Amino acid sequence: PENEALTLDAARKLLDLGRLEDARGLLERSAARTNASGIVWGSLGLVHALQDNRPAAIAANQEAIRRMPRSLGAYQM
Repeated sequence: PENEALTLDAARKLLDLGRLEDARGLLERSAARTNASGIVWGSLGLVHALQDNRPAAIAANQEAIRRMPRSLGAYQM
């Protein structure tokens, strides 16, 4: 979780394998850091959406927007 690039790559691979719970856990640990980027939060929102957890997806994407308001990707949920 400290290395965001590695975390995001691992989460992407877990998603490709259909391992949503594992990807969510990894991203949640990374997002728990105070300096987690909006990209981590947006990825977490995507996983929540794939799990049909709309309230958690919205909350994660709102945090992504808060952390990177100028990024179009944060607004795509």
